[in-house]
Amino acid sequence: MTVVTLIVSLVLFIGGMYLFGLAFQFPDFATLIFASGLVSVCLGVFIPLQLLRHVDGA
Repeated sequence: MTVVTLIVSLVLFIGGMYLFGLAFQFPDFATLIFASGLVSVCLGVFIPLQLLRHVDGA
């Protein structure tokens, strides 16, 4: 289960970075795209740091 969580977190983190760059190509929706990238990166960091700590009991 830890490997699956790692892959999901990595996809969220890298996908969020991609959304940061993509936001500048669409000026009409830049705020929405950038904000979704920010949420994605935050979730990509939050999942391994907080949720797995409680699940693994560390």
